[in-house]
Amino acid sequence: MQKDLLLNSMGTQLTDMKLANMQKDALMNSLGQEVTKLKLEMMSMKGGESG
Repeated sequence: MQKDLLLNSMGTQLTDMKLANMQKDALMNSLGQEVTKLKLEMMSMKGGESG
């Protein structure tokens, strides 16, 4: 009985950790996309400069 409760608790903790990691991955991907957009904008601004 106690073993089942412990395993259930550990399973819940593992699920919570996996969800947290998925959220972190999604945030990192989103930030990466934003950085790429900013780099492209900067490149186009530099390309428009004369001289």
